[in-house]
Amino acid sequence: MKSNTVIFIVILLVTTVACFSSNFIIVVNPENQNGKMEIEEVKKIFLGKKINWESGGKIKIAVLKEGDLHKEFLQDILKMNPVQFSLVWKEKLFTGKNTQIRLFQNDLEIKEFVKSDVNAIGYISAENADEFVKKVSIIE
Repeated sequence: MKSNTVIFIVILLVTTVACFSSNFIIVVNPENQNGKMEIEEVKKIFLGKKINWESGGKIKIAVLKEGDLHKEFLQDILKMNPVQFSLVWKEKLFTGKNTQIRLFQNDLEIKEFVKSDVNAIGYISAENADEFVKKVSIIE
C-alpha cells in the first residue's frame, strides 16, 4: 500500500513540474484586456480559428520562424510540430482566409511587435518578460 502512495506522489510531482517548466510565456499588449485565457482559446487564436478579440479588433499573431522556443510552444500549447503548424497556415493562405500571422527571427522582435499593437499576441522567452508586455495566464 505504501509503495502505491509513493508512486502516486512521484507522478503528481513530476506532472506538476512539467506543467510549470515552460521556457516561454504568452504575451499581449498591456492595453489588451485579455490577461487570462483558457487553453482552448489560445489554441484557436494560434491556429487562426479565432480572428477577432472581444473588443472587435483583429487579432495579429506573432510567432518565431524556427528554433527550440518555437518547437516548445507548438508542442506544449498546440500539440503539433513545426511542419504541422506550417501546413495549417499554408492552407489558410491558399484558401484565402484573411488571418494575420507574422513570423519573427527572435522573441525580442515579437516583444517589440506586441508592445506596439494592442491587438497583437505572441510568445517570448520567460526571461525576456518586462512591463512593456502583459503575460497571459493560461487556464487549463
